[in-house]
Amino acid sequence: MLIAAVMVAVALACVLVPLLRIGKGDTVARDMSNVAIVRDQVRELEADLAAGTISQDRHDEARRELDRRVLDDAAGTDITPRAPTQAAAWTAALLASAIPIAALLLYAVLGSHEAFSPATAAKGFPMTVPPPPPVH
Repeated sequence: MLIAAVMVAVALACVLVPLLRIGKGDTVARDMSNVAIVRDQVRELEADLAAGTISQDRHDEARRELDRRVLDDAAGTDITPRAPTQAAAWTAALLASAIPIAALLLYAVLGSHEAFSPATAAKGFPMTVPPPPPVH
């Protein structure tokens, strides 16, 4: 029974810890996306300049604007940790109650109830593997 309780606790930890982890959220993914967008825009500017579709002055002006946007974005980045949202807390509470209940219900339906009885323990477990066939 102790093993089952430990297994349920490990399952709860695997689900609840990431859900309730205090962190920066998705700022890393957003920052990586912004970097990729800026790189694409710089490549487009360079290609337009090489193809002659924009002048050097227009290229320099657009490049300064991109640099300004990158600096503004970097200055506005919030690096303070955020607490879990209320939705995450409610989800964690629901899962913390549902996982042990589901484990008990599954054991009640599919489990071997005789395995824990003292009579079965005294007799030993029945052999489920048939003996090998005789060799002639």
